[in-house]
Amino acid sequence: MEAFIEQVNVSTKVNEDRRKFILELKEEDIRAIKEEKLKPKETRHLIEKAFRDGTIKTTSTAIDKIMPPMSRLSGGRAEKKQGII
Repeated sequence: MEAFIEQVNVSTKVNEDRRKFILELKEEDIRAIKEEKLKPKETRHLIEKAFRDGTIKTTSTAIDKIMPPMSRLSGGRAEKKQGII
């Protein structure tokens, strides 16, 4: 929101411009689905829920459900999860 607030000026239509700003952020997050090789359907659901609730649970299995298949033994899983968060 700070980035949006920095854009506000006297000609800003706050409600309309805020909505556009949030939709742009959402689309940016959705583009990251492909880059991180996440499960699209599950990731979109998680993003929708995060925007609706205003938060994302990082201690539940929500992030694990969207991650691509990875061996828990090969290492790198924790780093990948942190990067997604």
